[in-house]
Amino acid sequence: MNIVWATPVGRTSAIGYFGELVSRALVAEGAAVVIAALEDRVEPSECRAFADLSVMTVSDLEAQNAFDRFDALIVNFGDHYPNHAGALKLLNKGRVVGVFHDADMTNFGNGARAQGNTVACDISTVSGGTGVTAALAARCDAAVAHADFYKPFVEQCDGPVDTIPLAWELPREIIGHHTIRKCGQEDGRFRLLTFGNINPNKCVDRVIEAIGSSESLASSIEYRVVGSTNPEYEAKLVDIAANRGVHLEMTGPVGLSDLHKEIMTADCVSCLRYPVLEGASASAIEAMLHGRPLIVSDGGFYSGLPDHCVCKVPEATPTPSIANVIETLFLDAARRQSLGTNARLFANGEFSPGRYAQRIIELVEKMQVTWVYDNVLSSTASQLAELGSHPHRPDFQLILETLEGMAPVARRA
Repeated sequence: MNIVWATPVGRTSAIGYFGELVSRALVAEGAAVVIAALEDRVEPSECRAFADLSVMTVSDLEAQNAFDRFDALIVNFGDHYPNHAGALKLLNKGRVVGVFHDADMTNFGNGARAQGNTVACDISTVSGGTGVTAALAARCDAAVAHADFYKPFVEQCDGPVDTIPLAWELPREIIGHHTIRKCGQEDGRFRLLTFGNINPNKCVDRVIEAIGSSESLASSIEYRVVGSTNPEYEAKLVDIAANRGVHLEMTGPVGLSDLHKEIMTADCVSCLRYPVLEGASASAIEAMLHGRPLIVSDGGFYSGLPDHCVCKVPEATPTPSIANVIETLFLDAARRQSLGTNARLFANGEFSPGRYAQRIIELVEKMQVTWVYDNVLSSTASQLAELGSHPHRPDFQLILETLEGMAPVARRA
């Protein structure tokens, strides 16, 4: 099977790292894979290695007119437009399997409109981020969601659709490094961690308020926030912490090894979201693979995580509920240990790159069937029209329905 895997290729892209894992697994399954970079631009020194696979630009593929030699173009759609700008150019190439990483693609839609780029998919009149997701899916020949909660939008694709759990694993260079810190081992404080791209929907302000609502928590917890944020939001968080008497440490972005150490030395990880916009959370999966007890909001992707692996607060993520869960985990070391162990076991199976690759291959095989039959149906419809028939006549419908019923895989529409 010959596959184009279209993805961001920059080293800082989580979707790019996911692509490394899955493309490696696809090769292990016997597929021939070419990587197509989706960014507007990326410096060669900042490009991922992709296990020595050939890395091309979408423009290179267009110049070579090479699309017909591939069985599938697997195109990754994410909400950050500059990282996925090339995806729109691929929608009219045929045999496109859209992989949708975000339920809400407001930023992608806004970025495309700002650049005047609505090639092959007119999203200029679409309202709402899930509407953008649906409009893009409608132009794909098959599609993937990473959780069931946003599958209805992805099902605007009338070809085969599947929900496949996001593939993830710990980087090989950090596995086995650092030992898990015992609660209070260094300074007597319970260490709570939030990491990633720090923005308001990660509920950091609510966590600070929750810690500050209890004198015992405020005096016992060190809240570490690791990742990039804008200066205004950081100043706001620091001010809230100062007013509530909360010990807050904001480190800014850190390297891979230091991030691994932060996770392994945390007593608990907060992965709260309100609202839930992403299709799946790489940071939640990463914490689970590290065996860390995890606090999540009971919405979207997080609702599907088993209750014996994570602690959930109601979807609206109210501050009192956050405080109750933090206090429970702070007081119960055995519960933390159990959650972390269960989380690691679950994540290692559920988010396996090998499993993801197998499911993708199965989906491509189904898409190939519907793709062939779509072409046959289109050709037959044109021939019937030339003979004077039209779509509203019973004979026209009978012939097309009979042909479509012969396919071993049904289209969605």
